[in-house]
Amino acid sequence: MGLSGCCGPRQLSWTKTSPTVSRRALRPPVSRRRSTAGATPSEGPTPCTRYNDEFGLVLIQALTDAGLRVPEDSAVIGTDNHPLGAALRPALTTTCLDPAEGVAAVASSVERLLGGERLDPGLAEIARPRLVTRSSA
Repeated sequence: MGLSGCCGPRQLSWTKTSPTVSRRALRPPVSRRRSTAGATPSEGPTPCTRYNDEFGLVLIQALTDAGLRVPEDSAVIGTDNHPLGAALRPALTTTCLDPAEGVAAVASSVERLLGGERLDPGLAEIARPRLVTRSSA
């Protein structure tokens, strides 16, 4: 899912190096807007998740360029735990899988299946992404 998951396609434009987003583009469609009557600060920011950390970092820049604050106005979460996500500010909250743990689990599963055993019931837990909480969400 690209930036269009957060912004209307006609309100998003790209240059060769970065997207530009208008404040209006970042508002949800009328059908998805919450009533602001009785809104409380505990409702928090509008969340956006991205396909990977690179898209998440681009979204943070676009939101900032549009005058919005991350995470106060819009929380952003990426995927992949890219090193730049920790280095830039605000640091990008992300999800990731441990590749070494995944490879070991696959090898163990193949060995178990070849030995006539059933798959380890805990295998699904290894495939569950880990949340790395940073300042963007």
